[in-house]
Amino acid sequence: MKHDSLGDAASIISQWLSQMADSAWDPWPDYVMDDDEEESMVAIVDPTMDEKLQTEKFTYRGKTDAQGSFHVYGTLTYDNGDVVTSEFKHGVKHGDAVVICPRKNIARLVGTYKHDRLQGRGKVVTDETEVTDCFFKNGCMHGPARRFVMKKFREFRQQLDFVGVSEDCRCEL
Repeated sequence: MKHDSLGDAASIISQWLSQMADSAWDPWPDYVMDDDEEESMVAIVDPTMDEKLQTEKFTYRGKTDAQGSFHVYGTLTYDNGDVVTSEFKHGVKHGDAVVICPRKNIARLVGTYKHDRLQGRGKVVTDETEVTDCFFKNGCMHGPARRFVMKKFREFRQQLDFVGVSEDCRCEL
């Protein structure tokens, strides 16, 4: 009997890993972060929070409001190569966004800003073709995460590399 339960457990784990390794499958469809949850500032991922970026020169292409503030949508292109395409609300990033940051090895960061901070579900793609599905809280990875690595030997395929809590993830960029 003991042997059967081990076999069942192995089968369940194998099925779970197969499902988790499917990048098209959403493993956390109903995950909601608790606002009262203690904040762990382990992995600040949002390059727009970098103090050096605040003094960097940039050009802006997009809509503005009556006061000239960024509004509705636009693209910030910084002299250092960073590019932020986002929805804006009276000068503040607020809505869906895509960030490219070569200086931090980010090919694409996709997420949603709320009051100038990344919040909720997102994805980070590095130049080394690592893809991390994660959640953000105040610009930091927070909560469940999974990472895929592109394997290039003979065939291009994604391989599940990490599943866990983002505080344990090696994705500090």
